[in-house]
Amino acid sequence: MRENRRKKGQGCPQRLNCHIERSRNVFLNSSIEASTPLSLTKALLFGEFSCYKVKKILILKKPEQNNMLLVSSKICLFTLFLVFTACQPKQKEKTAKQFESVLWEILSTDTTQHFTDSLQNWASAQADLKDAVIKRWKDHYIIFAQSNDSLAVKTSLTTSFKNKGIKFYNHPYYHFERGHCADTSTVKEFEYYILTANLVADKTLQKEYMQYHKTQYQEWPEIAQGFCNASFQHLIMFRNGKQLMLIIAIPKGKTLDELNPLTEKDNPRVKEWNAIMAKYQEGIPGARKNETWVFFE
Repeated sequence: MRENRRKKGQGCPQRLNCHIERSRNVFLNSSIEASTPLSLTKALLFGEFSCYKVKKILILKKPEQNNMLLVSSKICLFTLFLVFTACQPKQKEKTAKQFESVLWEILSTDTTQHFTDSLQNWASAQADLKDAVIKRWKDHYIIFAQSNDSLAVKTSLTTSFKNKGIKFYNHPYYHFERGHCADTSTVKEFEYYILTANLVADKTLQKEYMQYHKTQYQEWPEIAQGFCNASFQHLIMFRNGKQLMLIIAIPKGKTLDELNPLTEKDNPRVKEWNAIMAKYQEGIPGARKNETWVFFE
């Protein structure tokens, strides 16, 4: 009998992996006859259900069995459901998430190399973090990285550096990448320039600023073209309250002083854009007079 069952099961994956097909086609294509609840249960668990589609179940209609069969049939169907569930391949406990750009700012009066090393060691130990870049301006440290679980990393950071002020930047409001260029190829290694500034306090002006960036690709396509001309690989902008963070990725071995003038070359709209943006931005506390964007080193 076992040999016959194996023959009947040919074409079905091992270990009852055909449960998906059976569950869609239960009670559809072939017939089983069972005269007692016990035989029905055996049929469900060990008989033709193993790899056969079922059209209908014929039960002898003896009046004295009606109530018992009604209850038993429900139990059998529930048992069948459990069997199907047990057959299912194990699902991964956690669906893989895509890596995305995130940035943390840490305020610390400890400006020694030792504190920078402690941040680097922490970043290296995070399984959900990669390609971390750590820079500093005065008492402001930043960690820019790619993460597939930014909330878990944020929890780890705040736990590891409890006495430090920490600001979290995620979900960029603007992201330029090479897909907007005629030449969409990217280099393998980047140099990162990271800058910060504040928006002015006026809420109306803040909304205008965000709207400009929301519609930039449609209404100011020359800006992205300027970035393409300068070989920018990425230009990412974050916001937390008034504060802005700007990340520019360029080919390794190049400098921003070398490439940035190419954004405006034969492109007057870039100069116009920069002049408009200037009225929305100001330096953060600690910046020099008339200094808007400060560079992290």
